[in-house]
Amino acid sequence: MGTWGEGNFQSDGAMDFVASVTGRWEAEVQRALGLGRSTRTLHLDQLEDYVMPRVGLLLALAREGIDAPPEPTKVRAWRDRYLAIWDREVKTLGPARGYARKRRAVLARTFEELLRLGSRAAHPRRCAAPKRRARAVR
Repeated sequence: MGTWGEGNFQSDGAMDFVASVTGRWEAEVQRALGLGRSTRTLHLDQLEDYVMPRVGLLLALAREGIDAPPEPTKVRAWRDRYLAIWDREVKTLGPARGYARKRRAVLARTFEELLRLGSRAAHPRRCAAPKRRARAVR
């Protein structure tokens, strides 16, 4: 395994770990939104607790340059499905005045930023690592 710096994510082993975790999160989002083999979609209250934390963490890793964002086509499908469910179900949850509008704006911005980062990514998804010179750790 190669190491190319002192940072917490500057080794092949660390990046393999990140790829395994983010890959699992992406698959879980797909399933929860009924976009994979399963067509069963969770209800909005469940999605808020299950999907958006994963999407937020994927965004944080992409912002920091630790991992490439998910493919834009995948993020568009997530956004479209999630916001459609939001629009259909949010009133059934009895939100406080103004909350639904403000929360929807946060959701939309989250997906849009993930899309923007994905469209700027110049490397294929889950590339091994930036070009570097591997050195042994002692």
